[in-house]
Amino acid sequence: MIRNLTPLVLILLIVLSTARLTFGNKKDNETLVEKVKLETIGKYVNVIYRSLTPGKVKISLLGGNWLLAYGTRKQPSFVQPFNLGNLPHGNYRFEIVTPTRKIEKIIHVSESGIIALEDEQ
Repeated sequence: MIRNLTPLVLILLIVLSTARLTFGNKKDNETLVEKVKLETIGKYVNVIYRSLTPGKVKISLLGGNWLLAYGTRKQPSFVQPFNLGNLPHGNYRFEIVTPTRKIEKIIHVSESGIIALEDEQ
C-alpha cells in the first residue's frame, strides 16, 4: 500500500511546488503604486519619488505667495535635491502633484539654518 502512495505523493509535491512558483510568489503591483518622501540632509531637502510606471510629477517650492522653484519629472523614480541654505528663516511649502494625488509639506528654516519638516493639516 505504501508503494502505491509514493508516486501519488511525488506527483502532489510537484504540482504544489509548481503552483507556488507560478501563483504564490507574485507580488501585488498595487502594494507599490507610488511613494513620495521628503528627507532633510543638512540644508538640503530631497524629494524621493518611486512608482511602477512613469507619470508626470510636478514639484513646487513656495514661500508665501512666491514660487521659488518648480520642476516637472516624468520618470518612474527619482531623487530631486533642493538647497535651502540661501533662504531666509521662515516657513516654506512643498507641493508635489503626482498622477494620483497632491501632497503638501511645510518646511521650517530656522535662523541657524536648521530645517524641520511638518505635515500640513
